[in-house]
Amino acid sequence: MAKFARRRIIFYFFSIVLFIAAMFPVYAGGRQEPELTRADDLIKELRHDEAILLLTDFARRNPRMFDQAQQRLRKIYQTRDEFNRTADTLIDTLIRDPENNERVLALSRHLYTLEHESSPLMINFVARTREIAQFNINRILLRRIMERGRDLLDRGESLAALQTYAEGMSFMREEFFLAGFGQTIEIEVNRETERINAMLASFQQVSTQMGAVSAELLRAINAGETARVPEITSRLNTAMDRFIALKHTVYTSLNSFERTLNAIRAVNPDTGDRNHLSFLSAVIRGRQNESISEGMLGAFDNYWNNSIGSILTGITQNLERSNTTAISALQARNFTAVSSALSNTDYLVNLTPFYFDKHRQLYETGRQPATALYGATILNIDIPRFIEIRALREANGYLVNAAGIASRAAGDGGSFASYQQGTMSAAQALVLEQQTRANIVTMQRSIVELVARADQFHTEINRFHNTMHVFNTARAIENLNRIYTAEGQQSAARFFSISQENLNASIAQRKVQLEKARELLNGESAVAADGTAVVYRYPTEAFAELTALNTAMTNDLQASNAVMEQFRIEQAAGNTDPQIAALRASYQASLNELNSVRDQSTPLTETARTRSSQAEAHRLEGERLFREAQAAFQRRNFDLAIERLNDATGRLDDSLAIQESPPLRQTRDNQIMSLSGAIAEAMNDSVIEEVRTLLGSAQTSYYNGNFQQAESNLVTASNRWRLINSEPHEEVVYWLGIVRIALSATSGRVIPPTAPLYPEMSQLLNQA
Repeated sequence: MAKFARRRIIFYFFSIVLFIAAMFPVYAGGRQEPELTRADDLIKELRHDEAILLLTDFARRNPRMFDQAQQRLRKIYQTRDEFNRTADTLIDTLIRDPENNERVLALSRHLYTLEHESSPLMINFVARTREIAQFNINRILLRRIMERGRDLLDRGESLAALQTYAEGMSFMREEFFLAGFGQTIEIEVNRETERINAMLASFQQVSTQMGAVSAELLRAINAGETARVPEITSRLNTAMDRFIALKHTVYTSLNSFERTLNAIRAVNPDTGDRNHLSFLSAVIRGRQNESISEGMLGAFDNYWNNSIGSILTGITQNLERSNTTAISALQARNFTAVSSALSNTDYLVNLTPFYFDKHRQLYETGRQPATALYGATILNIDIPRFIEIRALREANGYLVNAAGIASRAAGDGGSFASYQQGTMSAAQALVLEQQTRANIVTMQRSIVELVARADQFHTEINRFHNTMHVFNTARAIENLNRIYTAEGQQSAARFFSISQENLNASIAQRKVQLEKARELLNGESAVAADGTAVVYRYPTEAFAELTALNTAMTNDLQASNAVMEQFRIEQAAGNTDPQIAALRASYQASLNELNSVRDQSTPLTETARTRSSQAEAHRLEGERLFREAQAAFQRRNFDLAIERLNDATGRLDDSLAIQESPPLRQTRDNQIMSLSGAIAEAMNDSVIEEVRTLLGSAQTSYYNGNFQQAESNLVTASNRWRLINSEPHEEVVYWLGIVRIALSATSGRVIPPTAPLYPEMSQLLNQA
């Protein structure tokens, strides 16, 4: 009010200055025609219109004095031109800078030095300035209305703000209808004004209904009463449609006012904003380029935001809480809780398109700019809220995926504990740790891909509005990956520890196998039944033991090389855990020890193989000779049979000397003794039969007097008998004595006392 009063004082002061300035006359000097002198006086008195008429008539009647009259006319035109420029500057100052009092006063005083106050030009200017002064007064009042309306909007008092803006509907109304714009325009303006008044009367009832239902819906959403949402939404839809229709009536009236104002400005460009319709447009639209929508339309938008907007705010807050809870659960690796926290989020997100579409309908007549985003058409003013919800939807989706991925990376080191307790084999424990490690690696790879997608979406969505939901979620998921990186190192350490212990156990077992093979190869000392010292060697068994040892070591080395490759993979992946580095050094030392065992096994294996082959060759040769002995025996070639049997016995003994084999020893003893006995028995029977034959032949020869032939047969029979008997054959000895006596008697031979069977022969001779 102080500024308004000051401007009124300036206006009245300006009028007084104009009046006082008109009291001072302007004189001209010099001798001239009376009419020219009168013209000069009129110019000095600033009565330019009278001077123009006088000079024009004078020049017509006095052509010779035309130049003098024209000089005075040019002076008047120059003064008028300066007046117009000064007047325009003053009006512009009054419109654009009304509070610049010094400039307004200076320009006003200067105008009254250029034109008489009774001049039509001055009268027209004063009328214009009065109009501008009234416009400035209304503009000041409008500014205050705007300020009070904004304050009410900031406090959420939409109805009070609407009523405040309505106070400006009367500005310059009387002047508008006195301006004579025509009946058609006046009727249209009155009709649309009444439409606005009807809207003002309906706003409270329509808005209150929509606000009550929206609050009910918000309570149901916050309470998780999803079963009630469809029914409440149906009622809210009806209330929103009424509210939207009410705002559209305002758009209709606004468009009419602005269309009429543009038509008036087309006829009178100087109208500018000094018009009732301009003020109506201002109170409806409010101030432009403000942080919120103002004016009557702003009151609608404000109420919508505080009611329907609160639903979207509530949904967003629920999504944010779910996101925060899910992130905490993810970091605690409670993956079931992640899914539980986000179980209702899709339902909430799916509610929002309805409200964004209704908001677009609210602005439909006002032609509010919109953008196509992610399959929906969204008002530009709704983009931040839409992006927030979309970002939360995507962020929560990433959390669900991350929980699903991470839940498959199970492994708490239980296999290592079971292995140490002896309830699980090393192979089983290693398989489980490998599964755990593989799961972690797979999970980390999936997490990296998921984080990359999240970061890409964050970059994409931030082109429309800056939001950190996806970024923060991605970092939480990334942190989970770092946690599992540490667990992967622990799993790797467990795997390598089990591998180390398993390798050491294998090395101990391989050393036992090696020593056993060496003992089998070197043989064991014993005392035979005859008291002699013997060494029983077992190269075949040693070779079998060494073969098994070598096979086992081959498997051990393959497994060990696989473990060393895993060490290299860990190193290539940047795993610098000191524990794993120490395990690698220890494992390499054990692997070197295993290679040492293999190096010792190689020559022993070759020795065992060679000796076993030699023993086998002797055995095969002995069996071949034995078969030849059997064949000779079958042919009754006893001498050859005995020779082959002796050779077979030698070869088998050679085999047993290299490779002890109780079955072979028993077989040898049984077969050789059996064949030897059979040969001896067969030879005995043959000798007995031959001796009998020779004895019979000797007797026959004796009786035939062929004593020499008889002696020869008997000697042969005696020799054959001695092959199988150590004692002489009595009957052969007896007959040999008889035959020799006969030979002696017939040949004069004397039987020496030293001759065999001398007593018997002497007795026979005596008897003869």
